[in-house]
This record gives sequence, C-alpha cells and structure tokens, in this order.
Amino acid sequence: MMTNIYQLLTAVLGIPVWQDFIPEGEDKPAASYLVIYREKERVLKGRPILSRINVQVSISSDTSRLETEEYCNKLRAIDGASALDNFKYVSILSDTDEPRSDSSESIYTTNIELQLTPKQT
Repeated sequence: MMTNIYQLLTAVLGIPVWQDFIPEGEDKPAASYLVIYREKERVLKGRPILSRINVQVSISSDTSRLETEEYCNKLRAIDGASALDNFKYVSILSDTDEPRSDSSESIYTTNIELQLTPKQT
C-alpha cells in the first residue's frame, strides 16, 4: 500500500516525495507523507468491505507560501476523485499551514490530510 501512496503523490505533485520527512539538505519544493490512521480491513458476509487510510502530506518550499499553494492545488484537484489507479476514492479532510521555520533558512510548509479508499484486490 505504501508504494501505491507514493506513486499517487509523485504522479499528482510532480516533485520529490519522501516517506516520513524530507531529508535535511534536499532541494525544495518537496513533499513528505505519513500514514496517520489505517482502518483494519474487514470481511462482512464473505465480502471485503472498504477500508480507509488517512495520510498527512506536507509540502515544503524554500521560496514562498505561494509555491506550497501551487502544489496543494494539485492535491485539491483530486478531492472527490474516484477510480484512480489504486484508489477507489480520495478526499481531503484538512488543509493547514505550518509556521515558517525559525532558522536562517526559511521553509514554508502546508499540510493536507487525505483520506484514501484503496481498491479491493
């Protein structure tokens, strides 16, 4: 499943995507993702029922908040999308900015929480 999440984010965003965090020293813009909730798959009356995975995506830029917004808009464009390659449905649960980092290198970050419904295999 992690491969499917990575492939979706890479295809939609078109920038480097990392699991957990963007390594220090990597060029920006870049994104990271973290699974924050995974619903256990269940079977009801012999048939698998839909499960959901919540993923927090953090998009960082060293240029401006406007640049993070450009990439967030790409994710917003798939809100409500159905029948993607490996997911039956995608929705955005939350969309927030992080305070700019307090360092000599300004980093702007926006977080979007996605809820993904995997296709049944």
